[in-house]
Amino acid sequence: MKALYILIFTIFIGGTTIEKNSSSINDLNCSATLKVQKDRSFKSATENGAQFILTLTNTSGKPASYKLTASKSLNPCTNNKSTNMSKSAVRNSDLYISLNQNTAYSSTSENSAISLENGESKEFKVSVTVPEGTEYKTWGCIEVKANALNCNSVSAEIILSVYIPDPTEG
Repeated sequence: MKALYILIFTIFIGGTTIEKNSSSINDLNCSATLKVQKDRSFKSATENGAQFILTLTNTSGKPASYKLTASKSLNPCTNNKSTNMSKSAVRNSDLYISLNQNTAYSSTSENSAISLENGESKEFKVSVTVPEGTEYKTWGCIEVKANALNCNSVSAEIILSVYIPDPTEG
C-alpha cells in the first residue's frame, strides 16, 4: 500500500513538472521583440503629427502571426526628468493613432496583424496626429503591443511618447 502511495505521488509530481515545462515551451513559442527605429520612443508632434517606425521580430521557435494594437496608455506620461514634476500630475493627452498609415482611429485602439517566420523581422509605422483643441505643452503616450495569435500573453510591448508643443513658440 505504501508503494502505491509513493507511485501516485511520483506520477503527480512528474505530471506537474511536465506541465510546467510545456508552459515554458509555449511561452518561448510566443516570444517577440518590438523596437523603435533609432531607439527614439519619443517625438514632438508637428502640424503633420509624428511617425514612429517600429520593427517586430519573431524570436520564437516557429512561424507566428502577431496581432498589433496601439492605444492610449492608461498611465500618465512625461519625459520631463524634473524633480518638481510628478508623473501622476501629468495628464495623458488624447491622440489619433494609426498603424501602417491606415485609417486614423482615436486613442481607443487600432488592430492589425503581421505574420513572421522564425527569426524574421518586419517594419511598420505608427502615425500620430493631434486632435484640434488639445492642450499645448502636454504629452500623449501610446502603448503598442504585439500578441502572438496562438498565445494568451503579450509577446512584446513598447510605450511611445508624443510631446504636443505650442506651435507659436520655436
